[in-house]
Amino acid sequence: MNYDQKIKESTTLINLKLQREYNLQDRVPFHEQEYKDSLQRETELLHEKKRLLEEYQGVLEDKQAIKRVMQR
Repeated sequence: MNYDQKIKESTTLINLKLQREYNLQDRVPFHEQEYKDSLQRETELLHEKKRLLEEYQGVLEDKQAIKRVMQR
């Protein structure tokens, strides 16, 4: 499996987990502990997604730099 596919699958999995948290938040009153726990999990998932995308951006920039060097 190539790196692009791995990132796509990882972000898809995070998106599915986020959707579960959003569904839970829609069902649970905001003053309950379960809601607060869900918000914490959502925050952690968003941080993980951001980290993955920033890492992927770095890989893409490296690929572009290699292409420019190879074209010279």
